[in-house]
Amino acid sequence: MPRDDQHCALAGLQARLDRIERRSAWWRRGAIASTLALTGLGLLAAGPAQRWLDAIQADIVRAERIEVVDAAGNAVVTIGSDADGGTLFLSNAQGQSVVEAYADQQGRGVAMISAEGGQTQIVLGSSGEAGLVTVSNQDGAGTVMLTSDAAGHGVVEAFGPGGVPLVSLGTDPDGGFVRVNNADAREVASLSTDLEGRALFLLGDERGEPAFYAGADGDGGMASLTNRGGQTVLSLFTDFDGTGSASFGAADSTPRVFIGSDEDGGLINLLNTAGEDGPAMYIDQQGYGVVSVGETASLAADPDGGTLSLQSTAGTPVFQAYANKQGRGVALLFDEAGEQRFAAMVDADGGALFLSNRSGATVVETYADEAGDGMMILSERGAATRLELLAGRAEGEARLWEPDSVRVMTPSGDEAAEPEENGPEF
Repeated sequence: MPRDDQHCALAGLQARLDRIERRSAWWRRGAIASTLALTGLGLLAAGPAQRWLDAIQADIVRAERIEVVDAAGNAVVTIGSDADGGTLFLSNAQGQSVVEAYADQQGRGVAMISAEGGQTQIVLGSSGEAGLVTVSNQDGAGTVMLTSDAAGHGVVEAFGPGGVPLVSLGTDPDGGFVRVNNADAREVASLSTDLEGRALFLLGDERGEPAFYAGADGDGGMASLTNRGGQTVLSLFTDFDGTGSASFGAADSTPRVFIGSDEDGGLINLLNTAGEDGPAMYIDQQGYGVVSVGETASLAADPDGGTLSLQSTAGTPVFQAYANKQGRGVALLFDEAGEQRFAAMVDADGGALFLSNRSGATVVETYADEAGDGMMILSERGAATRLELLAGRAEGEARLWEPDSVRVMTPSGDEAAEPEENGPEF
């Protein structure tokens, strides 16, 4: 801070002093003629000009430099000027300048307040666009700064050792913000508002790279985590229908797991490296749980019980297993066209097995009869019965069906029987 040399003679003050001296001489001449001349003469000799100087009053004092001194003659207030404009300095009893005010080279006002040792700790000034306040520690390093810009946005910054900015609090065209830096001046946390006026929260790693994001969009809240490579590996958000969702990604940010909900309930979906659907778990429209693997396999529940279904890559069914309305198990096998060719089930008498040909006709049937004995029926391609095998009577029995009769074969011999109308019923 430039300071002028101290000047002892002040032109304006000296002229004033000369006028006082002239008045004092006139007063002395008048006093000699008075009856009190002898008593006043000693006081006049002691310095009437000094007493007049102590009581001086003036509307305007013009000088290049004015100093106010203490009892010891030390200047404690100095008013002057330099090449940039006026200056004001206040010193303490130890001679340290503790308050300074002046105009800088750009013609702006500056004020500085110092500690008892002379270290500047508060600076008030202007950046040209707006005001500026700096608060420093005892070492003179700026620790807090308050400023504003031409648009009227204010900022408060806190600095660490070495002048590293650590915290910023202020406003910008979008709203308020808070930013936190680490000791390397890298931003590791921020809270602000985005262009739409919504909150935005960021956390960064020691490099200042974003690692966590939380905010809001047109649908609701959202958050995301990134790995060291900057790839998003977890996303939490509210989707367009107001339900919550979570997405887990691989190291390259490709989604691998999706957890969410829809109008029916919760759901979990696993994806392959190509981003295609893999296993999925969800609730169907009836409120029953479903587990599916792509379009080829599913495990589900329905009003009767559990269901297992397998499909070909063409989308046709190849296997189904489920519980029927009676609570009994059923298994079905289909051909490449999706036509049923095999059925295994349980009925009121026991197990049952059915095979069909490519025309859909049942050609093999095997099951337990009402008595609990095993039976098998073999039919020709049109489903007409040709052979029956029965067990569990006095001895086993085979029935050969002919157009007009039935031959019954037993270990004891053959016999003929009238065929039942339309064949046997089972």
